[in-house]
Amino acid sequence: MAIIARPCLMFVLVSLVGSCAIGQDDKNEPRASTSGSSWRSDSRGWTRTSNYEVTGYADRPDARVLNSVTVHWELPEIDPLGNTCTVRGQLRIPTGDRENTKPIEWFRGVIVYVARQPYAVLNWSNGTNEKDTLERTRVVSGLGRFQVSIDLRDIERDRELEQSFQFGLALAEHEAITGRSERVVWSSQTPVEASTIQMLSVPAAPQLSREIELINQAGGWPYSNRDGTALIRAVNALRKLGKERALLALEDYIHLTDENYDYNGDQETVFWIIRLLFEPILLDDSIPPPAIYLHLIDHDSADFPMWPLNPIDRVEDIPFMVGIQTAGSGMPEHPSSHIEWARRHGVIRDEPLRPTKHPLAAAEQLLRSKKFSRLHEQLRGIAVTSIRSQALAMIPGILEPLPDIRHDAPERQAHWEARLREADRLGITWDVEMQSFVVSSPAR
Repeated sequence: MAIIARPCLMFVLVSLVGSCAIGQDDKNEPRASTSGSSWRSDSRGWTRTSNYEVTGYADRPDARVLNSVTVHWELPEIDPLGNTCTVRGQLRIPTGDRENTKPIEWFRGVIVYVARQPYAVLNWSNGTNEKDTLERTRVVSGLGRFQVSIDLRDIERDRELEQSFQFGLALAEHEAITGRSERVVWSSQTPVEASTIQMLSVPAAPQLSREIELINQAGGWPYSNRDGTALIRAVNALRKLGKERALLALEDYIHLTDENYDYNGDQETVFWIIRLLFEPILLDDSIPPPAIYLHLIDHDSADFPMWPLNPIDRVEDIPFMVGIQTAGSGMPEHPSSHIEWARRHGVIRDEPLRPTKHPLAAAEQLLRSKKFSRLHEQLRGIAVTSIRSQALAMIPGILEPLPDIRHDAPERQAHWEARLREADRLGITWDVEMQSFVVSSPAR
């Protein structure tokens, strides 16, 4: 549904900076290196603290100058997939003639805020609320420049429209430690500087092919995006293209995301699509597990053959991530290697994915399976919570998510069993035309 702009806004739409445009970074600019950070969050808000070693910046001026800081914003830029928005700005202060401004030259921490709804006019004079505001913390360069990346999937937005969002900036608190060492404290309770609030226009998303759009919607599964139905839709759309065109679409997606660090997690979706879309040509062959920071079962385990899609599983044509995230060092495997595996050793599946059970029933089937019971106990404890959350995420608006309590709490099992019974009662099934789960029995 389109959102209509308010007829009158208290802030004007920002224009290009013009003579105050921010240039490229200078290799000789001052530098600040962090030596430790902490994060705290409670009912009152959040606080982040970092210690910095600062070199080459000017000394901090008096309060009069500090209070005169303004922001020159640049127009937001959007990435080729239309998911992330880059916002740049510069802190400036008046010059002696009071008609012009110049960049600040001292070390400064800032918080960039954006409203989660387009055209919303929020009061940030007493801090912000994460329910209606998204934040990014930064420190500025030696010429007062800052740059933040906003994931537009975290705000309410119509991808097809150019829309305006309220942006603002708050100044972090600074504490001297020793010499050139400083402690920077960012807090959601810090008021936004009124002079920095602007309505910035976020461009519409670029036009994408249907297949790239569906791959994009499945990006981040199952962590930032737990809904496996997006993965099913992407697999089914790519299957219709045939093997080579499907692989070319996956390569196009990789090309669009390779230059953006924010997409490292999203790119892993290609691994899961390959596993669901292709099968080995040779019966005794298998799809190799991706060398990334996920673990399910060791290659030399006797149970390894039980998990041919390791670290995921497909139950009644519904995908579930079973493996758990791990720590490690070194570069993870790039998805292009698995595209090449599919080109050389894979055959595209004959039939589309067509779930035969509702996701909670499929999840329960997996959790009660013999092969799942043979996994390491600690892994099972984490996987149970994850798999159940994935199942519920596939039917948004039908059943409530599980409450945020310990995974081994007795009442958590009761909550799950209640939702399982309700899903059975509602007759949740897969609608082939809509490519989503729907309620087939009327509520009583």
